[in-house]
Amino acid sequence: MGSSRNLDAFATHRLGGEPVPEDVKILLAHADELVERTGIELNWKKDWAPWSDTSYLSAADRANRDIMANVRAIAEVCGLIAFAAAHEDGEYFGYWRSPSRRRIADSPLVQLDNEGQFSFCGGSTFAEAVLGQTYGDEQFTELRDWLRSLGIAIQAETPDDLAYPEGEPSPNTTALRLVVTQCRPLCYVIWRSSGRLMQAQCCQGLPADRSAVVLTNCTKSCTIATGGKRAWPNKPPL
Repeated sequence: MGSSRNLDAFATHRLGGEPVPEDVKILLAHADELVERTGIELNWKKDWAPWSDTSYLSAADRANRDIMANVRAIAEVCGLIAFAAAHEDGEYFGYWRSPSRRRIADSPLVQLDNEGQFSFCGGSTFAEAVLGQTYGDEQFTELRDWLRSLGIAIQAETPDDLAYPEGEPSPNTTALRLVVTQCRPLCYVIWRSSGRLMQAQCCQGLPADRSAVVLTNCTKSCTIATGGKRAWPNKPPL
């Protein structure tokens, strides 16, 4: 097990004083090897919050209403996640407590990538979320067997066995709601592109593939049509 000092610090600084999950307790004792094998590092330092750094924003960015609405939305959503670890490529993993502030034990794992996008991780534990970051069956099997050798229960035999949350509002959905709220009274179109939700002002025009539009938020009488049908005018679908 991780040292009592590290466990206490992790519980206090990462989990708001809640109990450390059993798989994380074990991995804290093998944190260095976890980094070597996966590039993912558990962190228990008090002031660790690199995802909140906005020093990259230029003066022009800070004067742009759309950009700052997105920055604020990401920050608010991050406040609903108990981040626990980081990948060397600048991606972060944590427990999605959601606006309901549920317990860590009931929270699914999420990832914030280096482009500011959130996604659910496969699996029901941090260890399984880490396992889901592997590429190829050989790497998956090697890491799965190592985790099991540490005494961590891994039910998945293949990557396809790692289940994702169902019927769960995602962090991305929450962020989009915040962006839409902050950007009113502008009219926005939101569409899916390469698996990501994107947005643009209606006055800037729809994306080339109009059939790809999945959501629109209109706060004024908007005549945009989607696939020949009127989009949601005046009433945000979110």
